[in-house]
Amino acid sequence: MLKQLMTLVIVALFSTYNFAEPSIRSLKWSDLRPTDKLREIKIVLPDKYGSNLATKQVITDASVIKALDGLYVRIPGYLVPITLDERQQASEFLLVPYLGACIHVPPPPPNQIVYIKSKMSISYEDTAKPYWVTGVLHVTPINNELAEAGYLLDGASLSPYMTEE
Repeated sequence: MLKQLMTLVIVALFSTYNFAEPSIRSLKWSDLRPTDKLREIKIVLPDKYGSNLATKQVITDASVIKALDGLYVRIPGYLVPITLDERQQASEFLLVPYLGACIHVPPPPPNQIVYIKSKMSISYEDTAKPYWVTGVLHVTPINNELAEAGYLLDGASLSPYMTEE
């Protein structure tokens, strides 16, 4: 009798537990910046003596949305590799809204850059394609040699971008 009672208790506990994945919130890039005020973005061209040929990111206001912290999200964008290994693979990236950001043009403001630490590596050649990036979003400023990011997705999964139906 005690064994049957314990079995019923265990079944009752597991039947109320939700084993489904957390709800994923799909974000657009506009969701990452406040709409209550204008932000001023200044572009500074490199001086002729500098070794960096890229233009620099200079932001006077790039506020982030603190309410997004801790949400399980999915956002599309392009991956800019931070470092490449000997096989030309990367697992840490800057996610940006358009191709070439942070390399050929001034980087977007920090509230339009997400620092990605991925579970998987992809080749440098594949970074020219758009991706869906999914994971828990953290409102954490990250600085590196390419740009400042206002958000972090740690342990993110990557999948090729396909439009939602």
